[in-house]
Amino acid sequence: MKNCKIYLVLFLLSFVISCDTAKFPIDAHPQIKIDKNYFGTWKIKNKKDKDVYIVCKRDDYNYLILIKHSKEQKTDSMNAFVSKINDVLFLNVNNICDTTEGYFFGKLIDINKSNNKIKYSLVKDSTLIHLKNADEVRQRIKENLNNPNFYSDTAYFKKIKK
Repeated sequence: MKNCKIYLVLFLLSFVISCDTAKFPIDAHPQIKIDKNYFGTWKIKNKKDKDVYIVCKRDDYNYLILIKHSKEQKTDSMNAFVSKINDVLFLNVNNICDTTEGYFFGKLIDINKSNNKIKYSLVKDSTLIHLKNADEVRQRIKENLNNPNFYSDTAYFKKIKK
């Protein structure tokens, strides 16, 4: 799979790490087209984590993220897309293989110019599940955009294969 995306990889990481879910994404419908620069195979920059994240194109606005778990010999898949609040990018991840309904969100803190390293932080807010629509989710995240207590589980991803 040569068409893969970094953003999806990051959201897959979010799923692996415990996180809070929302019933709705930040945007009711994806607004930002996918960026082919982020397709590929990614790993978390952590020697203990052997899982591999493959980011691919699902359609013009959505990524498919495959997580190959090294210990469990299984693969999970997730659908993801990018939203922008002010000038900050967030990944909306929907786990399509799990029985848990909902979205996870990750703030893309830093992406290097070569598009092969990403710093990502998970949105951590237990109230997200109670919000009634995408507009409320967007507003809640916007209100906490610069609140460091609103984020957790910062991870560093490195692309290992295009």
